[in-house]
Amino acid sequence: MNGSSTFLPAGTPAPPFSLKAEVSERPVNLASTLGALLLVFHSYQTAPAVGEIIRAVRGQYPDPDHLLIAGVADMRPVPRLLRSTAKAFIKSAYNDASREVPAGQDPAKHIIILADWDGILYEAYRTPRTDRQVALVLVDQPKTIAGTYFGAQPAQAALSLLDNL
Repeated sequence: MNGSSTFLPAGTPAPPFSLKAEVSERPVNLASTLGALLLVFHSYQTAPAVGEIIRAVRGQYPDPDHLLIAGVADMRPVPRLLRSTAKAFIKSAYNDASREVPAGQDPAKHIIILADWDGILYEAYRTPRTDRQVALVLVDQPKTIAGTYFGAQPAQAALSLLDNL
């Protein structure tokens, strides 16, 4: 389920990474992720789709320990001088999203925003530009690419990718 030929092919070992999530500062390390990992690559323009994807997926897969969802924000267009301003926007988005986390659950487990300032994850996963549509990469428990998607229906595509796990 790949709308673009640029992604790493299914079955390929997922490129390792270790980043701190913005706001929560939760460390996200591919090697220590317990279950599957859904990476939602997006830009400022497509950021609203991330919430829709998370709501759709969490409706069927509520446990973040079995399925971690991380938004990977393309921050390459942001000049260094404006990074603190961009971080303030990220914090505001995090605070808005945290209101949707079920009572009694830790928002840091549900809202993971990885700021890709230098495009390291975009390049490693061969992700297309996301200024018009988000890109999805599903990494399974053995840490291989289980599937990818780039298109206009990301919430439905995420559920389809997960159904094939």
